[in-house]
Amino acid sequence: MDTRWDLIYELRSHEEEVRQMQEVSAKGHGFSTTPHLFGTEEWWAAIASGSIERRTIEGTITEAKPERLPDRQEFRMLTQDGAELIGVRHGDPTRYVEGLRIRFEYVTLQRSPDTPPEFGTTADVVIAVWIEHSQKRTPYLHSVLPPFPWPIDFDRERA
Repeated sequence: MDTRWDLIYELRSHEEEVRQMQEVSAKGHGFSTTPHLFGTEEWWAAIASGSIERRTIEGTITEAKPERLPDRQEFRMLTQDGAELIGVRHGDPTRYVEGLRIRFEYVTLQRSPDTPPEFGTTADVVIAVWIEHSQKRTPYLHSVLPPFPWPIDFDRERA
């Protein structure tokens, strides 16, 4: 049976957050502006053509309770290859329900040269999230802050 997916987050529709990241990047503190400035039509075209590689992670939500950082909406998922990931919720945080399937599309971007070394040289940026269609909603919302809508790095743990 094919999974019916609901698109719950799309970076392209978050114009204000994209604009803020463009400003930071243009000043040399966000992402590298080579080959394209983050979020521009040229940047999206590079993703569509494959010159900026789009990656997909698919799995099952195993935990929706934020535990490590109470001010962020985190979740855990088990990927198809058995890896456990901890990620930040994007889109409607109530849609992250334990047992539902989830699919992320993301790109890996070079950080600007002025980025402090503790942040690393690259970042995974979620560009879209789909969750299995369901009427279920999570009861686990402990944060008053919305999820951070752009650059995230997945924590990878082996199951």
